[in-house]
Amino acid sequence: MSKKDKLKETLIFLLPFEFLIDAVILWYLIEFGEYFKWYDKLVEKESIQNLSDFSLYFTACLIAPLFEEFIFRYPLKFFKARKYFGIIFYLSSFVFGMLHFLNYEYNHSHLLFAPFIVLPQIWGGLVLGYIRIKYGVWYGFLNHALFNFFCIIWDKLVGFDIF
Repeated sequence: MSKKDKLKETLIFLLPFEFLIDAVILWYLIEFGEYFKWYDKLVEKESIQNLSDFSLYFTACLIAPLFEEFIFRYPLKFFKARKYFGIIFYLSSFVFGMLHFLNYEYNHSHLLFAPFIVLPQIWGGLVLGYIRIKYGVWYGFLNHALFNFFCIIWDKLVGFDIF
């Protein structure tokens, strides 16, 4: 497959699909959890809230995707031919998602629902893992960076709170 075809499939098909499922459908399900009082309202850590726009974009669209892709997805190639590849693949996506729980100020009400709360990031980890295996780590990085960019834009224009 050519680089152009990989970019087209990664950015024109998978990125919008990932954004729709992840940032729109799954995130708004989390809002229902807050609405029905399953847990207290989620609040980003103060250190994230206080970032300047430049720092936010730089961190979320360059630094975080770079580190996360090389920590969680790059090693997948070493397990691809192993019979336990599926376990490693899904475990890396789950751990990737759970790591994002640390972005929030959490309390006891959140702990039971932590996997539900980070379901969008777990889904993102699955999509990025697929991209990494099918197209390569740099396509996953590009997708991850652009996904984060679009999430920041969405948050500034529309917001993620519906109640």
